[in-house]
Amino acid sequence: MPQLDYLILGQGLAGSLLADRLWQAGQKVALIDAGHQQASSQLAAGIINPITGRWFTKSWQMERLLPIAFAYYRQLEQRLGCPLLDEKEVAMLFRFPELANNWMARSTDPNLQPFVSPNFDQNAYEHSFGALAGGVEFSPAGRLNLPLLIARYRAYWQEQGQLLLEEAFDFEALELLENGLAYKSLQAKAIIFCEGAKAQQNPYFKALPFYPAKGEVLFVEIPDYPFDNKMVKDGIFIIPLGQQRYWVGSSYQHQYDSLAPTQAERYRLLGQLEQLLEGHSFKVLDHQAAARPIQRKRRPILGAHPQHPQLYIFNGLGAKGSYLAPYCSAQLSAHLLQQKALDEELDIANYLDYF
Repeated sequence: MPQLDYLILGQGLAGSLLADRLWQAGQKVALIDAGHQQASSQLAAGIINPITGRWFTKSWQMERLLPIAFAYYRQLEQRLGCPLLDEKEVAMLFRFPELANNWMARSTDPNLQPFVSPNFDQNAYEHSFGALAGGVEFSPAGRLNLPLLIARYRAYWQEQGQLLLEEAFDFEALELLENGLAYKSLQAKAIIFCEGAKAQQNPYFKALPFYPAKGEVLFVEIPDYPFDNKMVKDGIFIIPLGQQRYWVGSSYQHQYDSLAPTQAERYRLLGQLEQLLEGHSFKVLDHQAAARPIQRKRRPILGAHPQHPQLYIFNGLGAKGSYLAPYCSAQLSAHLLQQKALDEELDIANYLDYF
């Protein structure tokens, strides 16, 4: 049987970065991924935004983790030979006084000040979007091209002669051994599950408090859009993709019957976009949907199964995964290879009561 160090199930953002960390450290790794097109990594905008929400909350450990993320993606760009990270400011526009008042109350917080751009020009936005109650811009920020990263890393992995099994995982074929595991013709020390929303069907980790959230987005063409150098949010995000194409979204539904896009969400997103753009014309190119796993603590979960030490999980990156994934993958890699303790806020040990 071929002897490996690790199997990784799922080649989304988590699986790709963890595979890269382990392989660069000299480990023998195989990826298993069937190419699920409705995985969240294929559809997410990849926004890296330091301050989020209507209460303007600084993203967890942003000042420490953002440099780690930017440095890793720049290094990965060199190896993959393609641009992945587009650094742009986030502009949050206030249509109503309530949001402006919230920002006024938060704007003096010294923890937020390093991320506030001094150059917000309300008149420029009002010229295109109509009357506003105010706004603010945040930087450093940016967009990670997730579909390109995943597609290019998949090709790069195979170009380097690394093993990729393009198939659905068969849990019946997984055999737990005294010092590792066997999967079909392969043996490994451990397997790491990076399954995204499919974690709820994993017989070993389904007890963890993940719940899937469905998101729907539009891809549109806006010929005369004036803010290609910004990621603009006014109820919804408009994210430049290049060549007059834009990502518009998104919606979040915790109750849904299927992952198919719905007319109701299409009309809702269109209504918000029409209100925001006012006189600008646009054309809808596509409407897609996907699901991601969310958990209430809003932190990824890393670590070994409490009863089966050869089974690991790396999941729950959520909407902020683009800045979290480099740090989390480094954490789990160091834990696997050097037995370093995991960040307490990410450790699966916080969830032992669920097993």
